[in-house]
Amino acid sequence: MAQITINGQQHQLQNFVIHAMKLLMRANAISADEMTHLQDSDYCRQTFNLHYPLLSSDFAAFRTDESHSRYYAQETFFENNLYLCNHWFDENSEPFLNWFLHFFE
Repeated sequence: MAQITINGQQHQLQNFVIHAMKLLMRANAISADEMTHLQDSDYCRQTFNLHYPLLSSDFAAFRTDESHSRYYAQETFFENNLYLCNHWFDENSEPFLNWFLHFFE
C-alpha cells in the first residue's frame, strides 16, 4: 500500500488523497480551470505521475478489466458527480503533496 510521510509520520496515500480532495472541494479552493485539468490524462501524468485522470465523470471508463475500475465507485466525491482515482503508488505521493500544499501558500 502506498505511503506518504507528513511531519515524520506515515499515512496511507489513498486515504490522504481522499481527505485532501474533500477538504479542497469543501473550501471551494480548486478553480474551474483546474477542475478541467484534473480530468485530463496528460495533465495528471505530468502533475501527479498518474496513469489516469485524477477525476472522471465515469468511474467505469478506465477499467483495466471487468472487475478493476481505477476510480472509487462507492460515491461521487463532488457536486458535479466526479469520481476520484484510486490508482496511487509511492511515486505519486510527493507530486500530489506538492500540488496540495500550493493551495496553502
